[in-house]
Amino acid sequence: MKNEEKQKAQTLLQQGLKPKEVSSLLGVHISTIYNWKKEMTQLSKNTQEQSLPKIERTHSLKIENEKESEKEKLKRENGILKTKIKDLEEVIADLIIKLKQSNDNWLK
Repeated sequence: MKNEEKQKAQTLLQQGLKPKEVSSLLGVHISTIYNWKKEMTQLSKNTQEQSLPKIERTHSLKIENEKESEKEKLKRENGILKTKIKDLEEVIADLIIKLKQSNDNWLK
């Protein structure tokens, strides 16, 4: 019975119904529908990966690794930029203090 409900839910989701609608139609808690949907997505992903020839799977992994490398590179660059911005803010603050000390009316 559970498998039949699961299959019906998967069919309804594939037809474009929302999890809340499927939950109401089948009388199943919405969290169960989301779990089934997650399983369906994972199963589909695994099936796609297994259907790829070994060369394509290796290529896919290489692309994923390159994306991860890019993310790490961007994180490092982001950290460097944040540090430089902080340094510039300190320089600007120092310049403002010096200008104010030399001329009280400089900002008016």
